[in-house]
Amino acid sequence: MIAIPAWLADLGLRVNRRYYQQLLDSIYIKSTGVPSWFDHRIDLYYQWPHNLFWLERGFFARRHMFHDCRVLDLFCGDGFYSKHFYASIARSIDAVDKDPKAIAHASRIHADARITFSQRNAIAEGFPKGEYDVIAWFEAIEHLSETECTTLMGHIKSAVGATGILVGSTPLVGEEKKGKGNWEHQNEFSNPKELEGKLKKHFVDVCIEVTEYPELNSAPRSTAYFSARIPR
Repeated sequence: MIAIPAWLADLGLRVNRRYYQQLLDSIYIKSTGVPSWFDHRIDLYYQWPHNLFWLERGFFARRHMFHDCRVLDLFCGDGFYSKHFYASIARSIDAVDKDPKAIAHASRIHADARITFSQRNAIAEGFPKGEYDVIAWFEAIEHLSETECTTLMGHIKSAVGATGILVGSTPLVGEEKKGKGNWEHQNEFSNPKELEGKLKKHFVDVCIEVTEYPELNSAPRSTAYFSARIPR
Protein backbone atom coordinates (compact mmCIF):
# COMPACT_ATOMS: atom_id res chain seq x y z
CA MET A 1 0.00 0.00 0.00
CA ILE A 2 1.40 3.38 -1.03
CA ALA A 3 1.35 6.04 1.71
CA ILE A 4 -0.03 9.43 0.69
CA PRO A 5 2.44 12.22 1.52
CA ALA A 6 1.27 14.51 4.29
CA TRP A 7 1.50 17.60 2.08
CA LEU A 8 -0.71 15.97 -0.56
CA ALA A 9 -3.31 14.87 1.98
CA ASP A 10 -3.36 18.38 3.42
CA LEU A 11 -3.79 19.87 -0.05
CA GLY A 12 -6.72 17.53 -0.70
CA LEU A 13 -8.41 18.59 2.53
CA ARG A 14 -7.95 22.27 1.73
CA VAL A 15 -9.31 21.86 -1.80
CA ASN A 16 -12.30 19.90 -0.45
CA ARG A 17 -12.94 22.53 2.21
CA ARG A 18 -12.78 25.30 -0.38
CA TYR A 19 -15.26 23.47 -2.62
CA TYR A 20 -17.87 23.19 0.15
CA GLN A 21 -17.28 26.78 1.21
CA GLN A 22 -18.12 27.85 -2.33
CA LEU A 23 -21.14 25.55 -2.32
CA LEU A 24 -22.42 27.18 0.87
CA ASP A 25 -21.90 30.67 -0.55
CA SER A 26 -23.39 30.00 -3.97
CA ILE A 27 -26.48 28.06 -2.90
CA TYR A 28 -27.37 29.05 0.65
CA ILE A 29 -26.00 32.58 1.09
CA LYS A 30 -25.85 34.42 -2.22
CA SER A 31 -28.60 32.66 -4.17
CA THR A 32 -32.16 33.97 -4.27
CA GLY A 33 -33.55 30.45 -4.75
CA VAL A 34 -32.40 28.88 -1.49
CA PRO A 35 -33.62 25.25 -1.22
CA SER A 36 -35.61 24.09 1.78
CA TRP A 37 -33.06 21.35 2.54
CA PHE A 38 -29.39 21.56 3.47
CA ASP A 39 -26.42 19.58 2.16
CA HIS A 40 -24.78 18.44 5.40
CA ARG A 41 -21.52 17.66 3.63
CA ILE A 42 -20.97 21.41 4.01
CA ASP A 43 -21.09 20.97 7.78
CA LEU A 44 -18.85 17.93 7.64
CA TYR A 45 -16.18 19.18 5.25
CA TYR A 46 -16.25 22.95 5.69
CA GLN A 47 -17.80 24.03 9.00
CA TRP A 48 -16.25 21.24 11.09
CA PRO A 49 -15.08 21.55 13.87
CA HIS A 50 -16.23 25.14 14.50
CA ASN A 51 -19.90 24.29 14.09
CA LEU A 52 -21.01 21.07 15.78
CA PHE A 53 -24.63 21.63 16.80
CA TRP A 54 -25.89 19.87 13.65
CA LEU A 55 -24.50 16.56 14.96
CA GLU A 56 -26.72 16.68 18.04
CA ARG A 57 -29.88 15.62 16.26
CA GLY A 58 -28.19 12.47 14.99
CA PHE A 59 -27.01 11.45 18.46
CA PHE A 60 -30.34 12.42 20.06
CA ALA A 61 -32.31 10.23 17.65
CA ARG A 62 -29.83 7.37 17.84
CA ARG A 63 -30.09 7.02 21.62
CA HIS A 64 -33.80 6.21 21.23
CA MET A 65 -33.14 3.52 18.61
CA PHE A 66 -32.44 -0.16 19.10
CA HIS A 67 -31.26 -3.06 16.98
CA ASP A 68 -33.64 -3.83 14.10
CA CYS A 69 -35.98 -0.94 14.83
CA ARG A 70 -38.21 0.49 12.12
CA VAL A 71 -37.54 4.18 11.50
CA LEU A 72 -39.39 6.94 9.69
CA ASP A 73 -37.21 9.93 8.81
CA LEU A 74 -39.74 12.72 8.22
CA PHE A 75 -38.67 15.68 6.06
CA CYS A 76 -35.36 13.87 5.56
CA GLY A 77 -33.76 16.51 3.31
CA ASP A 78 -30.39 15.34 2.03
CA GLY A 79 -30.63 11.98 3.83
CA PHE A 80 -27.42 12.49 5.82
CA TYR A 81 -28.84 11.37 9.17
CA SER A 82 -30.56 8.28 7.79
CA LYS A 83 -27.29 7.12 6.27
CA HIS A 84 -24.76 8.08 8.92
CA PHE A 85 -26.74 7.71 12.15
CA TYR A 86 -29.76 5.46 11.65
CA ALA A 87 -28.73 2.86 9.07
CA SER A 88 -26.13 1.20 11.30
CA ILE A 89 -28.78 0.11 13.82
CA ALA A 90 -32.21 0.14 12.13
CA ARG A 91 -33.75 -2.77 10.26
CA SER A 92 -35.42 -0.41 7.81
CA ILE A 93 -35.74 3.33 7.27
CA ASP A 94 -38.39 5.14 5.27
CA ALA A 95 -36.93 8.58 4.51
CA VAL A 96 -39.46 10.97 2.98
CA ASP A 97 -39.39 14.53 1.74
CA LYS A 98 -41.70 16.45 -0.57
CA ASP A 99 -38.81 18.08 -2.47
CA PRO A 100 -37.84 15.94 -5.49
CA LYS A 101 -34.37 17.51 -5.62
CA ALA A 102 -33.73 16.56 -2.00
CA ILE A 103 -34.73 12.95 -2.66
CA ALA A 104 -32.66 12.79 -5.85
CA HIS A 105 -29.63 14.07 -3.93
CA ALA A 106 -30.23 11.71 -0.99
CA SER A 107 -30.64 8.69 -3.27
CA ARG A 108 -27.42 9.51 -5.07
CA ILE A 109 -25.18 10.57 -2.17
CA HIS A 110 -26.53 8.66 0.85
CA ALA A 111 -27.92 5.44 -0.59
CA ASP A 112 -28.04 2.37 1.66
CA ALA A 113 -29.79 -0.99 1.36
CA ARG A 114 -31.74 -0.30 4.56
CA ILE A 115 -33.02 3.10 3.43
CA THR A 116 -35.95 3.72 1.11
CA PHE A 117 -35.94 7.34 -0.03
CA SER A 118 -39.24 8.57 -1.44
CA GLN A 119 -40.69 11.86 -2.58
CA ARG A 120 -43.85 12.25 -0.57
CA ASN A 121 -46.01 14.99 0.90
CA ALA A 122 -46.40 13.39 4.31
CA ILE A 123 -49.15 15.83 5.34
CA ALA A 124 -51.40 15.11 2.36
CA GLU A 125 -50.41 11.49 1.67
CA GLY A 126 -49.53 10.04 5.05
CA PHE A 127 -46.62 7.64 5.56
CA PRO A 128 -45.30 4.69 3.52
CA LYS A 129 -46.01 2.12 6.27
CA GLY A 130 -48.56 1.82 9.04
CA GLU A 131 -46.30 1.66 12.08
CA TYR A 132 -42.77 2.60 13.18
CA ASP A 133 -40.71 2.20 16.32
CA VAL A 134 -39.04 5.62 15.96
CA ILE A 135 -40.25 8.64 14.01
CA ALA A 136 -37.52 11.26 13.54
CA TRP A 137 -38.85 14.77 12.85
CA PHE A 138 -35.99 17.23 13.09
CA GLU A 139 -36.00 20.94 12.27
CA ALA A 140 -39.44 20.73 10.70
CA ILE A 141 -42.31 21.52 13.09
CA GLU A 142 -41.50 25.22 12.71
CA HIS A 143 -42.15 25.00 8.96
CA LEU A 144 -45.81 24.01 9.29
CA SER A 145 -48.96 26.03 9.70
CA GLU A 146 -51.29 25.22 12.59
CA THR A 147 -53.56 23.20 10.29
CA GLU A 148 -50.67 21.31 8.69
CA CYS A 149 -49.16 20.57 12.08
CA THR A 150 -52.43 19.19 13.45
CA THR A 151 -52.86 16.94 10.41
CA LEU A 152 -49.32 15.61 10.61
CA MET A 153 -49.58 15.04 14.35
CA GLY A 154 -52.57 12.80 13.61
CA HIS A 155 -50.53 10.76 11.13
CA ILE A 156 -47.69 10.47 13.64
CA LYS A 157 -49.98 9.32 16.45
CA SER A 158 -51.38 6.59 14.20
CA ALA A 159 -47.96 5.41 13.03
CA VAL A 160 -45.80 5.60 16.14
CA GLY A 161 -47.64 2.73 17.82
CA ALA A 162 -48.21 1.93 21.48
CA THR A 163 -44.51 1.41 22.20
CA GLY A 164 -42.97 3.75 19.64
CA ILE A 165 -41.51 7.21 20.12
CA LEU A 166 -41.41 10.53 18.30
CA VAL A 167 -38.12 12.43 18.44
CA GLY A 168 -37.30 15.77 16.90
CA SER A 169 -36.01 19.29 17.30
CA THR A 170 -36.73 22.91 16.53
CA PRO A 171 -34.72 26.13 16.86
CA LEU A 172 -35.79 28.56 19.57
CA VAL A 173 -36.03 32.23 18.65
CA GLY A 174 -36.56 35.30 20.78
CA GLU A 175 -40.14 36.55 20.99
CA GLU A 176 -39.12 39.72 19.16
CA LYS A 177 -37.60 37.69 16.31
CA LYS A 178 -40.56 35.48 15.55
CA GLY A 179 -41.44 35.57 11.87
CA LYS A 180 -38.45 37.73 10.97
CA GLY A 181 -35.83 35.08 10.23
CA ASN A 182 -36.27 32.05 7.98
CA TRP A 183 -38.88 32.83 5.33
CA GLU A 184 -40.21 29.26 5.49
CA HIS A 185 -40.98 29.24 9.20
CA GLN A 186 -44.67 29.48 10.06
CA ASN A 187 -44.71 28.16 13.61
CA GLU A 188 -41.70 29.32 15.63
CA PHE A 189 -41.16 28.83 19.36
CA SER A 190 -39.44 31.25 21.71
CA ASN A 191 -39.07 28.93 24.71
CA PRO A 192 -39.41 25.23 25.68
CA LYS A 193 -42.75 25.77 27.44
CA GLU A 194 -44.40 26.84 24.19
CA LEU A 195 -43.14 23.73 22.45
CA GLU A 196 -44.15 21.53 25.36
CA GLY A 197 -47.67 22.96 25.28
CA LYS A 198 -47.97 22.23 21.58
CA LEU A 199 -46.79 18.62 21.93
CA LYS A 200 -48.89 17.86 24.99
CA LYS A 201 -52.04 18.51 22.99
CA HIS A 202 -51.29 15.24 21.18
CA PHE A 203 -48.73 13.25 23.19
CA VAL A 204 -47.67 12.21 26.67
CA ASP A 205 -44.25 11.64 28.25
CA VAL A 206 -43.04 14.82 26.56
CA CYS A 207 -39.38 15.51 27.34
CA ILE A 208 -37.47 18.57 26.12
CA GLU A 209 -33.76 19.32 26.28
CA VAL A 210 -32.21 22.61 25.18
CA THR A 211 -28.68 23.25 23.95
CA GLU A 212 -27.10 26.68 23.63
CA TYR A 213 -24.36 27.97 21.35
CA PRO A 214 -23.99 31.67 22.29
CA GLU A 215 -21.45 32.58 19.61
CA LEU A 216 -22.17 30.26 16.72
CA ASN A 217 -21.23 32.07 13.50
CA SER A 218 -21.48 35.37 15.40
CA ALA A 219 -25.14 34.62 16.21
CA PRO A 220 -26.58 32.64 19.14
CA ARG A 221 -28.23 29.28 18.46
CA SER A 222 -30.69 27.60 20.81
CA THR A 223 -32.21 24.24 19.91
CA ALA A 224 -34.99 22.36 21.69
CA TYR A 225 -34.84 18.56 21.31
CA PHE A 226 -38.02 16.69 22.15
CA SER A 227 -39.27 13.16 22.60
CA ALA A 228 -42.89 12.09 23.07
CA ARG A 229 -45.17 9.07 23.09
CA ILE A 230 -48.86 8.50 22.50
CA PRO A 231 -51.22 7.91 25.44
CA ARG A 232 -51.36 4.24 26.46
